[in-house]
Amino acid sequence: MSHGFASDRRFLRYLAKHLTSYGITVVSVEHPGSDIHALLKTATGINSSQILPSEEFIDRPQDISFVLNKLTLLNENTRKFKGKFNTQEVSIIGHSFGGYTALALGGASLDLKTLRSFCQKESPLKRSPADWLQCAAGELPYPQRNFQDNRIRQIIIFNPIIGELFGNNLSQIKVPTLILSASDDGITPTISHQLKPFQELSKEKYLIMAMGGTHMSVTDMNSMNSMMGQSTLVREIMGEKAEPVRRLVRGVSLAFIQQLTEEKSRYKVFLTPSYIESLSQGNLNFRLGTELPMTVKTWINVTNMKQPEANLWSLKSKLTPIQNIQQYFVNARQLLLQPEYSTEKLNDLFTGLLHNHDDKLDKWS
Repeated sequence: MSHGFASDRRFLRYLAKHLTSYGITVVSVEHPGSDIHALLKTATGINSSQILPSEEFIDRPQDISFVLNKLTLLNENTRKFKGKFNTQEVSIIGHSFGGYTALALGGASLDLKTLRSFCQKESPLKRSPADWLQCAAGELPYPQRNFQDNRIRQIIIFNPIIGELFGNNLSQIKVPTLILSASDDGITPTISHQLKPFQELSKEKYLIMAMGGTHMSVTDMNSMNSMMGQSTLVREIMGEKAEPVRRLVRGVSLAFIQQLTEEKSRYKVFLTPSYIESLSQGNLNFRLGTELPMTVKTWINVTNMKQPEANLWSLKSKLTPIQNIQQYFVNARQLLLQPEYSTEKLNDLFTGLLHNHDDKLDKWS
């Protein structure tokens, strides 16, 4: 498992427990350069690279490969764990920035030339939070980079940051890929970060749309009181209201992973549109497909991926986008001085990067 930006390895704890209850080994990796603890040390700089170091786009996939190497050694050379780990058939699960991590390991080359072109043309005032983060990779001194790890046999990604990071290279992925996208995701906009990338995948693929879901709907219940959940900047569906999403994530992830086992035929029914739709409840409705409908493809092409913009400039604030990000850190750092904030509370606090404490910033313009 690979967590998102400003999160930690506990983000999908409920899913890890569910998978292990079926005998699956789960390793939830913490990425030290882009987790909540790294943000505690981040200066309130004036450019996006100081919020997310460009090196993280290299370090994250290498973190996963490093852990797999260590597990392989344990599997081969220790008495306690000998033969316990199947490191040659790995399913990777990523949320948000962890989605980038998973796709990079799955074989898609990072296309920095295309990314830099996008970031230079797109006005900073019109960028979504995910676009601000992906553009941090533009400072890397390469035209392309590849981090494929052939031990990765499946990819599961929730609300991934994709955008222009891979250019047209997503077709390089040859392993089955499942994407969950939420209609009301204000962090990673659905069209540019999920629908268009899904269209470019050329091998076995699944897309689940959570109509009414948000960026943080897949999170563990313990994160419901996080800054992201309590934010006045982006509306989030979390806690009890998001239980149908977590139920979906548990069932689909297990069924997808079981496709690597002899039990695959038994679990295939849980990867069908009728089953996914049956999990809908209240204002949360789920749909599954293996291809985008022609009407959606046409719409994406005609509109050139334009959609209602959720960007930092659209806030009712006199601050510039980067100042909004800065202000978040200023406010959060001040809270560090208050003794009532334990480590656990701070973990929740910093999950909500890109959010502001100002109660007046309650709506998009």
